[in-house]
Amino acid sequence: MNQMNDLFKQYGKRSLLGVLLLGLIYVAIWAALLAFIPSGWWITVINVVFLIFSLVFIGIGSMQALKLFMKTVPAFFIALVIWFVWVVLIRSFILSLFGVI
Repeated sequence: MNQMNDLFKQYGKRSLLGVLLLGLIYVAIWAALLAFIPSGWWITVINVVFLIFSLVFIGIGSMQALKLFMKTVPAFFIALVIWFVWVVLIRSFILSLFGVI
């Protein structure tokens, strides 16, 4: 049974690292789209669609990976912090690099 828990923790670490890496790529693509697409109504559509998918990919993905290490409530709050850092802080930083903000 102990080997099974170690295996779950090992795969949990890998999946959390994968979610973080793919989340960074996702946020960078989102920021690049906002930087290079001309202004119009589709900017709002892109923001809404990418926001919803970021909740699914980054938020729920990191929560599922964190649930292998801890209970659901702390995993939820840490996943919320991870989502906030990726979507708000890092995306804002990338947008400022592109000169959008």
